[in-house]
Amino acid sequence: GGPLLVYALGRAPMPKETFRATLSCVWLVLNGLLLTTYAATGRVDTEVIMRVITLLPILLVAVVLGEWGHRRIAQRPFKIVVFSVLLLAGAALLV
Repeated sequence: GGPLLVYALGRAPMPKETFRATLSCVWLVLNGLLLTTYAATGRVDTEVIMRVITLLPILLVAVVLGEWGHRRIAQRPFKIVVFSVLLLAGAALLV
């Protein structure tokens, strides 16, 4: 569900709309399963909920910027941005 999935889907011949929808569905299911597992094992407490609540404004800004960029960025620059972010994420994981 991480960089390897994005890389594999990014190399597939699909429009950016399909790419985005596929990743959204995969991450929604995976994160829903993780949240359910964490809640069932007692790993979700008040502190975790408060952290999530503090991140909600950032999520809102990210969604708005993502929608704005999705409509304005053409297919080729979109792929360049996606693979650049993957490169940075991979570098951060190595460090």
